[in-house]
Amino acid sequence: MPRGRTEIKDFRDDERRSLSNHLTPRQFTAAKFAARGMAMDIAQEFGPEGIHVAHVVLDGRIDTPDLRAQKENRDDETLLDPDAIADTYWHLVEQDDHSTQPFEVQITNGRGNTEFI
Repeated sequence: MPRGRTEIKDFRDDERRSLSNHLTPRQFTAAKFAARGMAMDIAQEFGPEGIHVAHVVLDGRIDTPDLRAQKENRDDETLLDPDAIADTYWHLVEQDDHSTQPFEVQITNGRGNTEFI
């Protein structure tokens, strides 16, 4: 990054469930691919100016009080921890080494049963 410039980070996140209930699998896949493509285009355009763009996929349901009220018996391990998500985003923000900045991060519950299509 040129000296004297402020670094701006732009992270695009993508919760899979937000669209999946309203679209067929084919439409959903096309919409998600378009969102990823847009983030990649933004990264290519603004990366040379020192702007780090990352595409973050939230692959699962986020553990919230509203969700807990709706599904009281849901196993903790099947939900995404909001604090862990925040830690992942903060890690992206704090990265100073421009040679190894990630573009895509997929956050899952780690159990191997990904909900991502």
